[in-house]
Amino acid sequence: MKKILILSICLVMAISAYGQANNNSNGLKNGEAAPMLKGVNPLTGQNVQLQQGKVNLVIFWATWCRFCAQELRTPEFAAVVDKYLKNPNFNFIAVSVDEKVEDIAPFVQKAEYSYIKDFIISDPERAQFLNYAPKSIPRTYVIGKDGKIFKSFLGAIDADAIEVLDEFIDTAINK
Repeated sequence: MKKILILSICLVMAISAYGQANNNSNGLKNGEAAPMLKGVNPLTGQNVQLQQGKVNLVIFWATWCRFCAQELRTPEFAAVVDKYLKNPNFNFIAVSVDEKVEDIAPFVQKAEYSYIKDFIISDPERAQFLNYAPKSIPRTYVIGKDGKIFKSFLGAIDADAIEVLDEFIDTAINK
């Protein structure tokens, strides 16, 4: 009898945890309106924000997140960002959720990350991040010209998935 009770309690807890994880970790879904993102770049002092009428590529990251570093240092990811920055219908934002703003500059000064320096917003209280997702980074969003989530990615986009990201950005721009 005790075994059945313990198993029942464990099952209820597991189902409850799964439901909470599913509801809390999914973040915004495709087709939902993207909340405004804006802030002052801590490295340049320039304003950075979502740009209406453009496709916005947004990544939420942190210096201490190894999967974030993996995604950001992938040469193919940098190449996709660079490719579309030449398109007037594209905007890139890299939202750092680091608690210490002073951790960002040393990280970005490394050559493989320098391409993001002009596009950073610091979100140490994670207020803007929480509008998009309650947890888990890296998170990458392609936001369509209509201001809605076109595609979201949870976890590092590795070299193999870059082609998929590239196709989603291209489709969103040409939509």
